Amino acid sequence: MSEDSNKDKKQVEELIDDDYNSDEDPFSQFLTEDLEQCAFFTDSFCDQFLPRTTQILLEYNSGKWVPRLREPRDLYGLSPAGHLHLVRWPHQYEVIRDRIEHIEWVPPHPEPLYIPSGLEAEPLCPEPSEGAVVYLADEADKDSSFMCSRIGGSCPSKQVLPQSWDDWDNTLIFEARFESGNLQKVVKISDFEYQLTLRTDLYTKKHTQWYYFQVTNTQAGIPYRFTIVNFTKPTSLYNRGMRPLLYSEAEAKIHKVGWQRTGDEIKYFKNNLSQDGHHQYFSLTWTFQFPHDRDTCYFAHCYPYTYSNLQDYLSAIAGDPKRSMFCKIRILCHSLARNIVYVLTITNPLQDFQEEKRKAAVILTARVHPGETNSSWMMKGFLDYILGDSKSAQLLRDTYIFKVVPMLNPDGVIVGNYRCSLAGRDLNRNYKSDLKDSFPSIWYTRSMIKRIMDERRVLLYCDLHGHSRKENVFMYGCEKREQQEEGASFHQRVFPLIMSKNCPDKFSFSDCSFKIQKSKEGTGRVVMWKMGISNSYTLEVTFCGSKLAPVRHRSRDFFVCDSAPPSLSLSFQEETMQLKFQQALVKHSTEPWWQKYKRCLVYLSHLALEAGYIALLFYALVWEVGDIVRLPTKIIGFFNFCLWDKEDGKLDCLALGDLEKMGVFTVGLMLSRVLVYVTPVLCLFVATTTLQAQCLKDRDIWKFARYLLIIGSIILPIGVALFLYHTRKWIQISEYGTVFVTLLGAMVLMLLHLIIIVLYLARFKDPLPKGEVCPAKSLP
Repeated sequence: MSEDSNKDKKQVEELIDDDYNSDEDPFSQFLTEDLEQCAFFTDSFCDQFLPRTTQILLEYNSGKWVPRLREPRDLYGLSPAGHLHLVRWPHQYEVIRDRIEHIEWVPPHPEPLYIPSGLEAEPLCPEPSEGAVVYLADEADKDSSFMCSRIGGSCPSKQVLPQSWDDWDNTLIFEARFESGNLQKVVKISDFEYQLTLRTDLYTKKHTQWYYFQVTNTQAGIPYRFTIVNFTKPTSLYNRGMRPLLYSEAEAKIHKVGWQRTGDEIKYFKNNLSQDGHHQYFSLTWTFQFPHDRDTCYFAHCYPYTYSNLQDYLSAIAGDPKRSMFCKIRILCHSLARNIVYVLTITNPLQDFQEEKRKAAVILTARVHPGETNSSWMMKGFLDYILGDSKSAQLLRDTYIFKVVPMLNPDGVIVGNYRCSLAGRDLNRNYKSDLKDSFPSIWYTRSMIKRIMDERRVLLYCDLHGHSRKENVFMYGCEKREQQEEGASFHQRVFPLIMSKNCPDKFSFSDCSFKIQKSKEGTGRVVMWKMGISNSYTLEVTFCGSKLAPVRHRSRDFFVCDSAPPSLSLSFQEETMQLKFQQALVKHSTEPWWQKYKRCLVYLSHLALEAGYIALLFYALVWEVGDIVRLPTKIIGFFNFCLWDKEDGKLDCLALGDLEKMGVFTVGLMLSRVLVYVTPVLCLFVATTTLQAQCLKDRDIWKFARYLLIIGSIILPIGVALFLYHTRKWIQISEYGTVFVTLLGAMVLMLLHLIIIVLYLARFKDPLPKGEVCPAKSLP
């Protein structure tokens, strides 16, 4: 190995060494050397022809040197030689040197939710002088705001503070000063009971929801009680059956078992603490048993997904020759702490440049709230699918350009925040802000989307989130636009409705909301919608489970093995949505051209029949006033009964009283009139219902249209027959005019339309039969 290579290797080893804490950019020296070499190489050949620059490279092509511009380095997020995990922390933040890793595991059976008994204890918070403090993390936000960052953070100090060493053998040892960890203080109440306090988001005094910490020195088979005492939300899914997550290193090593739900006697309740005498705190308490002695275990609010996990995943994509052909990983920007915010461009490149320009864009973002780890797992499931080899994935890549920002708030993820960035603000309320230096990932994301909108149509924008107080999976959209095009409100609901049809046991359309609250005007979905993206959504995934599953499954938590292919699965509930999301996108507008023509023909056949019998009915009953017989000497219809008066030599129109004297059953005539004239009203409802059913592919709406048409097809001939029966003495068959023939034609068309709808429903089954992931046959 050359001396230069040894020198470079030594420098890289220094960068990843635990004691390296420089605040300078570690790649600056390599970049400077490359630029110097480039400048020398360019000068030696091109002083006569090109201006002096460090951005021109020469390539030897077809026997001559061809100049080209150097690719901008800032666009690349991964080194060809493999990415270095140089995570930057606030400079005062204490970080242990061990990297925490967990295996990926899918439970063989869905884990049940906890069923409250009503007898769960509510431990009181002790006085500050009571109990022994066994863990107290150093205050990471000694400064009032973020100042600077360093690679690896600050060297950790002693965090375990025993009051007495006499009972130290059975005292648990806590740690949370690692990536995404969150735990501020632990007080030992008794031998097996501990009170935990979470750290608020850095540079704020609120947002305590996310927890993730390590416990060692465990004893198996003994019931422990943990109580977290400083939650601030008044309601929680923990009172609806959600349970904390436990990871055992011994279980992972011996049985290959990863994260699993644990806990009994779980209760979320208002406690006796208060903040400044008027802000109320809430506690979460649960009991459990460790599986092994002297084990190292972890507890978490949801399945952790760290910034390093994302870097590993993107490095694997960049190192895969096949996936890297259609997935380009670039740097969108740097966060406040100078961590990289990545953006992925996913599409199958086309040879025809004009066809490439016609591709619509789909924009997905995730993890703007760092404590909503389920959004990252759902994003990973989406990327697994869209980068796969399935025909649907290839069709999507052929049809769309996907712009994906998998982690908008890497700083918050790294330090274990729940909602905010290092600016101490919720990024998802600042999409309207022009403070580029305070919210760089939001500013650059918005700018990227504006640039894309100038180049091509943006079909969909979706921001992935987790929800801590509602069950099921649902979407937030936008309505009530000032200059809204006709039908735009309906259009907003189509994509969520398709999602609900593809995933009826998890996605709840009734939980979706399309209102814009004043407090949400700075969110991504609202700002993008106002920029002109009509399909702008927030996809919310519960931290808990679904109420939509069959009764025998409602006690289960979400698991990917319920409905997604094993090859795309992890042991996390959010990945169940990735296949459903793709199916909805495929159905939205990616059918082959011949399938679209087939759908047009089906639609036109319904439209032609509806237009035919509605026109015939209105001609006969409105234009011709329903006159079955129209002769110079006789006019008899549903509203007219005129006979020739020989004495006066003119037609004499009779009233109902005159008809009764002549022996005509007037009640029968009135009933026939009602039956006949109700029919065109029903037919109008049939037309609007079939149009809605055709757009939404909803079998139940088709059934409703069939019922309306059956009723119309019955009452029209009954009404006509009833009228002819009561007027048979005054009408001969030879006197039937055009109205009668027109009504017969309308009856025939209605029967034909009814037969087509019946055959249509018999041919195509439910869009998603229960128990199946993909329907064998669906409504076209």
